[in-house]
Amino acid sequence: MTKSVRTFEQWVADLQHQSQLHEAGEPWEHLLENLIMVARTSDPTLPEFVVAGYRRQTSNGQLVIHAWGEEDDPTVGEDTVRRIRIHLVSFVDSNLHDALDTECVTKAVRQAILFYEQAAKTNMYRDIASTDPAAGAAEFIYRNSRNVSAVKVHVISDLPSEEDFAENLDPFDFKLETTSVEYAVWSGSKLYNSAMAIDGEDTSDVNLDLSETDENGVTYGHPVTAVGEEQGWEVYVTAFTGRQLVKFYEEHRLRLVNENVRAFLQFSGKTNKGIKNTIMEEPTRFISYNNGISVVAKRVLRETTEDGSDVVFTIEGAQIVNGGQTTAALFHASQDPAAQPMIDLVRIFAKITVLPDDEDMRDDAIAKIARYANTQNTIKPSDLESNWAYFRDLSQAAEVCPVPEANIGAGTIWTFDRARGRYEEQRRLRGGDWELLHPLNQVIDKTLLADVMNCVSGRPNDSQRGGEGLIRHYLVWLKSRNFIDGRFSDQTIRGLTFFGDNRNHSRDEHDDFVEEWRGVVSSVLIRRVLEQEFQDTEGWMRTIKIRYVLALAYLAAEDSWLDVWDSQEAEAIAQNSTVSVGVNRIGQLGGLAAWTQIAGALVEEKITKLSKETQKAINDIAKTSNAWQVVLQAAKKKDVI
Repeated sequence: MTKSVRTFEQWVADLQHQSQLHEAGEPWEHLLENLIMVARTSDPTLPEFVVAGYRRQTSNGQLVIHAWGEEDDPTVGEDTVRRIRIHLVSFVDSNLHDALDTECVTKAVRQAILFYEQAAKTNMYRDIASTDPAAGAAEFIYRNSRNVSAVKVHVISDLPSEEDFAENLDPFDFKLETTSVEYAVWSGSKLYNSAMAIDGEDTSDVNLDLSETDENGVTYGHPVTAVGEEQGWEVYVTAFTGRQLVKFYEEHRLRLVNENVRAFLQFSGKTNKGIKNTIMEEPTRFISYNNGISVVAKRVLRETTEDGSDVVFTIEGAQIVNGGQTTAALFHASQDPAAQPMIDLVRIFAKITVLPDDEDMRDDAIAKIARYANTQNTIKPSDLESNWAYFRDLSQAAEVCPVPEANIGAGTIWTFDRARGRYEEQRRLRGGDWELLHPLNQVIDKTLLADVMNCVSGRPNDSQRGGEGLIRHYLVWLKSRNFIDGRFSDQTIRGLTFFGDNRNHSRDEHDDFVEEWRGVVSSVLIRRVLEQEFQDTEGWMRTIKIRYVLALAYLAAEDSWLDVWDSQEAEAIAQNSTVSVGVNRIGQLGGLAAWTQIAGALVEEKITKLSKETQKAINDIAKTSNAWQVVLQAAKKKDVI
């Protein structure tokens, strides 16, 4: 069915009108969100963006960004150097500008680069209001700038343009000392054309030609296996070549994945970068690592050869309903000359379903195929990190670190469950004696590890993000510490451990993972006390108090922290009489229980006040670095730490 075609002016007017209807936020924010959505649909390799309007005048010029995103290399390994690409968006609003020209675009790119430079060199994030997501961008850049391999600025506008900015812009205007700079221009005209491709006519004429003609002019079909036919549904399985998928996407672009647009918007830059890494490094194993694609069609032109095998020449009315990300990523990788030879070695598993020519049945079938293909057992990003050398070393350290004598449970082990389900599997396989040595109440999984480490390292706001969010921010912090310190001759990659003498490369030897594990267990024991102390606190404030007070506790009694391991009692942090770096405020204020209530009241007071001032939920406020800074300064001022 053909949809109504809007002119560019009508399309822009509709977007601007929609942006005015939102009660929360500025109209330009909603307009930009819609334009970004179209851009990400047009190029699914783009990361997710957070709208973050920020503008500040400096002596070097004006710093401006309107949105940001980041992507990193998910490759893990002991010697892996983490590389990050930062994406910054400059929005040129047609309500504020008359035209999108070279001068305008150059200015927009330069302002975003200035923002990056300032964020990378200074802790300017502390000066940005907590309600502004730009604080998150500035802090991320500040903490990770040495690992940033490229900064890409996207100039996005609802203004029309026919200029070729790639030729008109001077790349010397956008130089950074150690990081490459890229830019892309998404004019209103370009986005309009993409939107019309999405909203255009039906896709019944998307035909995929699978035939090959040899040097003698003989045409061959593509081999498939016919799985069967039931109630009008034909199903085939095969493997496409990387070159075939690139050709299909090049010919049809978004019309090939028109039914998959909603899922398309969920794609992340990390996955796409992982796909490209596989193409470049292990192309023949692509089929093993990738889940493949699902294609629905109106009909296939096939025949059975003399040896009884089936071949397909054409897939008519084709739609990729699962695997659009793989298809688009292969196409974009093929644009890199270095990757082109590798594309020929790639194979992708494919399932082809021919549906009856009934529109209602077809729509229902497509929805189910796409949904069920995407709702198998989920592999979370954190699961992929489980075999990283750091987690293996920590797990091994836990096994040689029994509970000290003269304590309840002496000789038992605190277990690090580095991979989901690993502890349960061990318990089933090894039986009762192993379980007695590794009691369930002494199991620390990756989420709990990340949670407490975010807090004691001074980032309880990152833990408040919960779930995969808190793990992700923990990994960002952890990997930023994994480097060779030039002060030492042995050039050992270390700095991962937080507790003990080797913290921050203080000794010329490897990280002390046994000491690290003792610090982690101490943190968990203290957290458990806080969970009891705040068990009557309602709603989000309970988790906020637990995390923020744990962070304050480490600052109040840092030198006593590992004493908790020795006694397996959290109260030990208030009993250390040999303090080298400062006063143990927990002991001075009456012990852990009494101090906890003082610290908890301070956290609640400051978070509640910030929430009222900004009209934001307390949980959203508690996720910001600014909220932690406010609490931290108040705690110092009131001698809580």
